[in-house]
Amino acid sequence: MQNILKPLLEISKEDRKNIFFVSIALFFVLFSYPLTRATTTSIFLHAFGAKNSPVVWLLSVVGLSATIWLYNKIQYKAQIHKLFLGTSIFTGVFFTVGTALYHLGFNLAAYPIFVWKEIYIVLQVHMLYAYLTSSTNIENAKVVYGPVGAIGSIGGILGGIATSSLTSIVSTETILLIGIIPISAAAGVFMFTDRSKVISKLMSDEKTSVNPIESIRPVLKYVLLIGLIVTLSQFVINLANFKFNFLLQEMITTKIGKTEYLGKLYSLINSVSLGIQILVIPFVLKFLPLSLVHLFIPISYLLAVGIGLGFGAGELTFVAGAFVFLKGADYSIFSTAKEMFYFPLNAAQKYGAKYVNDIVIYRFSKGLISLILIYVQNLIIIDICLYLFLGLWVLSLVPIIKANKKLA
Repeated sequence: MQNILKPLLEISKEDRKNIFFVSIALFFVLFSYPLTRATTTSIFLHAFGAKNSPVVWLLSVVGLSATIWLYNKIQYKAQIHKLFLGTSIFTGVFFTVGTALYHLGFNLAAYPIFVWKEIYIVLQVHMLYAYLTSSTNIENAKVVYGPVGAIGSIGGILGGIATSSLTSIVSTETILLIGIIPISAAAGVFMFTDRSKVISKLMSDEKTSVNPIESIRPVLKYVLLIGLIVTLSQFVINLANFKFNFLLQEMITTKIGKTEYLGKLYSLINSVSLGIQILVIPFVLKFLPLSLVHLFIPISYLLAVGIGLGFGAGELTFVAGAFVFLKGADYSIFSTAKEMFYFPLNAAQKYGAKYVNDIVIYRFSKGLISLILIYVQNLIIIDICLYLFLGLWVLSLVPIIKANKKLA
């Protein structure tokens, strides 16, 4: 234990302060997500049904693509703290207006509020982790990422509990508006981090003025191999999500009932994530090769899919259980292990690679599988695809592990 904590104790006071405030900001961001996710999902399923889920997922990709295009234009003119604050303010206004329109009977408002829920969470989490990743080294990250993720998971757990608890006293629409409060709190907390530790400062320290996107050209193959794993992981999770939505719609018919169930579900997801971050990640990353950690992830997913979506495919509890594990592991060990792949890169390349993979490819892969699901909704075919993509995931680890060792 002393060997695990030693790098944490050696981190400078200024860096510890930044890590602390990033952790608290992440706590509030992930506290807000069950409130906004459960409500916008319930509103959408109640208004348009599970069969239209792939449509709104696809629209989310289009919306995010337009947003990141805009962010790419202004990210060097506006400091990352200003971008984070602006995102929070816009989110609050957007949810308020969208909820009001839906409450007045404009059902189509369910689409944009669902879409923006998908956008704001990606932007805020990305900015927090980009700031953190670019201001620390890999040895510190192996110790820091687990606790930081754990604090975020606690926020998600409490947010899910708050969502379920609020369903007994207020409406689904009101719960969505309450979700604006922690989003605003996250922006306020992030302002306490060191504003000099921005990407442009880090890049200038390395004597380069190359745009982060341009900087990844020498390592493009390696970045795209990371993107391949991101793609396959999202294919698997979204196929499981689609199957879960169908059963949820059939077995829980009321909007407030869906909100309550989803609130509890997201608390379980974050509980699984928290358990992995506290009990597994610090020890696994310290004592096991990165290749074995990455191999464990698709194999464990395969077991979850076989039990929850195979053996128990007709029961909501089994399907929900598999979905909880997949999402919990995705938020924790997969997210952290994936971050380890970025550390052989310099600061500009890290930011560019994370921008391409964690925003563009992440959502493009979700959009692609959503487009396929619009036309292919046979549950047997979905099961076959789940096993196929998991097999490809295992095979894709061979070239990326080789490339990682070469760069390191």
